Amino acid sequence: MDTINNLTIYAGVLCIGIGFVLSIIIKKEKIKRIIKNGTKTTGIIFKNELEHLGQDAEFYSPIVRFISSNGEWITQKCGDISTYLALYKEGDSVEIIYENDNPKNFIIMDTGKQKIINNVLLVVGSFFILVGIYGVVAFLKGNI
Repeated sequence: MDTINNLTIYAGVLCIGIGFVLSIIIKKEKIKRIIKNGTKTTGIIFKNELEHLGQDAEFYSPIVRFISSNGEWITQKCGDISTYLALYKEGDSVEIIYENDNPKNFIIMDTGKQKIINNVLLVVGSFFILVGIYGVVAFLKGNI
């Protein structure tokens, strides 16, 4: 029974690692697409929305306000950023790029903080993948 539990744990760690890495890859592809085809403007951090994920997990997501090229006011949560500590202060000016046909789909131009978070997630995800692969291979060889 313990060996099956070990396999389950290592397989779970492997899946979590793959999830981290895939989420960063998908995010980077979205950023590339919006930068290539989008419109650049300046917005402000309207507020930081506190989100509760479970009993003890709280994350902040910035809500950005800006005017699109057609004069429409956009006030929208930036779905790509949720952090334990708020990355921006309310009222901060931020450079954004939005999709021309859907201004509510935008990115805040990468700051050093965002790059650090993405790189940490990439390293953690890669570590989980390695640990998961090690555990699954060791289990299959009968070493666990």
